[in-house]
Amino acid sequence: AAPTSCSGCGIRRGPKPCRPRSTLGVVNLDEALRPLLLEAVARALDGDWEAAHRIVQEPSERDAVAAWVHAVVHRMEGDVSNARYWFARCGRALRPGDSSWRTS
Repeated sequence: AAPTSCSGCGIRRGPKPCRPRSTLGVVNLDEALRPLLLEAVARALDGDWEAAHRIVQEPSERDAVAAWVHAVVHRMEGDVSNARYWFARCGRALRPGDSSWRTS
């Protein structure tokens, strides 16, 4: 299926729903972070992982959704060890086969 925009967050995505989880299984997005996180996602999708990483670094220490975006940025750039760490921080894990996944 062609990528669409998530009705909840506006992020372009594939056919699966966009559902980042906290360690409790509940997403509590700090709405003040939404524009910042959308900017980080846009930068990552454009291949500017360094900018995306700079944007999410600080908020990911306190927000599960930001930690999830941080994990995905590391996964996109091929930094599996850091991706695994940040996925764990937001209550997710790399799935089997994800460890070699890259966008380039």
